[in-house]
This record gives sequence, structure tokens and C-alpha cells, in this order.
Amino acid sequence: MSGKGKDGDGGVAPIRKVPCAACGQLPGTKRCGGCKYVMYCSSKCQTAHWKDTHKKECKLIKAKIAMLQTGTMVPAKPTTAPTNVALINQHNNQNSNNNGAIVPTPTPTPPAVDPAKLKQKENTEKVLKMIEAAKKQLEAKDLNSALKGFYDTHKFCLATYGEANQETIWCGDMIANIHAERNDLDGSASQHRKNLALKTRVVGADHPIVLQGTLQPLSDVLLKQNKLAEAADILRHLFESCKKTYGLKSPHTGCAASNLGLALDGLQEYKEAVDVGVQALDICNEIWGANGLNTLKTKCNLSRALFNNDQPEEAATVGTDALEACLEALGEDHTLTKKNGR
Repeated sequence: MSGKGKDGDGGVAPIRKVPCAACGQLPGTKRCGGCKYVMYCSSKCQTAHWKDTHKKECKLIKAKIAMLQTGTMVPAKPTTAPTNVALINQHNNQNSNNNGAIVPTPTPTPPAVDPAKLKQKENTEKVLKMIEAAKKQLEAKDLNSALKGFYDTHKFCLATYGEANQETIWCGDMIANIHAERNDLDGSASQHRKNLALKTRVVGADHPIVLQGTLQPLSDVLLKQNKLAEAADILRHLFESCKKTYGLKSPHTGCAASNLGLALDGLQEYKEAVDVGVQALDICNEIWGANGLNTLKTKCNLSRALFNNDQPEEAATVGTDALEACLEALGEDHTLTKKNGR
């Protein structure tokens, strides 16, 4: 999940610019060469995610976006005119005199330029230049200029190509992520909601670009804003949809379950928080192992939910296990270790 925050904030996979689809912890810097949408932090994560999950969804993502793009024209395959012997003989007879000498063939008239195709090419080049400029500003940490650049590009793509366009959708995601990077949580949440409405109209509510591209980061922002009721509603849908789309052994499913338990505990819905927390811990252990950072956060959250649900003995058992694992994996000075120690 994408995000930015301290390791000990209780949530799983803090917000960053672009999410790594495999580990859910690091910013993605490598784009899938197939669908051009899903991001990864390393070749190792990309290889693992391809085998486990993305191999099944890559063509679907690419096909749906390509099918729904209204501004992108696919070049037609070149065709070869059929050979006609009679036409060739006629051409030779017309272009020779009575003595058999060859008469030069007139220069053919060049085909007329299609204004629509020319305009399309100009628009494509303009979008690529705008995106490249905004990306350079982002790399230089000039967040205000980068934000304006992506806003301008998004507006241009929306007016030129419409909603069902890959660049339109991607620029919307970048705007929301840069707002979060600037700690403008209201701006990030607002843009994520706009992105959610647009993507739902284009590809449906359970498509991967909706689940991991919008619902995951939006729920992160809402948790940071302490808007727990809205976060819980989104995370319930996200958890169920991730189970159907990715299966139980998926980082997306594990993160959604763990964060849902956190939100429910904050809403004082302790019984449901415990039930979800137990499921989340099983998933996290399967994916990241007993000492994985997301597993440790989930143990900490579950221990608190058990205590609040009047299960002090179970809470002590889980909490002690979490503290020992934090000391072994993170050391005594880590924020999460200190939090478990309390």
C-alpha cells in the first residue's frame, strides 16, 4: 500500500507515492511492462507477485484500459493488395510505345494528411512532455510544481481523451499521492474520492486498479485523519474484494484485514475487531512470517483489541509474543518495540 508515516503508527504499509504491489511497504519504482499500471519496489517483488497474482490479472488490466480508452488510436495492421496479372500487363502496355520503349510512369500523388490523426499525434506528444516535466519536478522534491503539473495533465487528458484513458486515471492517482506526500490529507482524500467515482464508472468497483490504486491509499488517509467509520466501511469492502480477487495469501488482503481490525478497535467494535484481527494475523504470518513488520503491527493491534474485549489472558499472550518478536527483529529502540512494551 502506498503511504508515508512512522513505523509505529499502528497501520500497515504506510502511505507513499506509488504502492509496491507485492510487499505493500516500499514505494514502487518499477512499472509492469505489460499493463503499464502496477508498480514494484524491486525485481524480486515483481517476480514473486507475477507468479502468485499478477500473471492472472495483467492482461485483464491492460485489455480493460485499452478497450475503454477513447482517445488512444490503435494503428491498423498493414495490408498487402492482391496481385492481379491482368492489371500488371495492362500497366506495362500503357507505359510502353509501339517500339517497346518504356514511358516513365507519372509520379503518384501523395496521400492526403488526415487532420484527425495529425492532431492525435500532437496531443500524444504534448501529454508525454507534460508527464515527463511533472515527473522530473517530483524527483527533484518540488512537490508544489509537480502537483500543478499533474493537475494540468489530468485536466488536458480528461478534456482530450475522456475518463476511460490510462493517462487520465494515472494522473489522478499521482495527484492524490502528492497531496499525501505534502501532508495535505484533506486534499488527498478528496482526490481519492474523485478517482474512486471515475474508476468505478469506467471499470467497476472490484477492478484491481480500484482496489489497490484507490481504496487502499484512501483508507490509509482516513485512518490518519481518524475518520474511522468511513475507513471501516471502505476496508470491509476492500477486504472482501481482495479475498475474491487475490485470494487469502496476498499482501493486499493481509493489509486490508489488519487495518480493518485497527479501525474497528478505534470504533469500540471490539468483538469484530478481534475476529478480523485473528484472520489478519493468520494471513500476515503466511505472507511475511512471524517477524515481518506487518505481522508485528498486526499482533500489537490484536493484543489491544483482545484487552478491550475483556480477554486479558489472551491479550497478554499475544502481546508478550509480539514484544519478544519486536526485540528480536527490530531491537529495543524501535518505535513498535516501545509501543508493545507499554
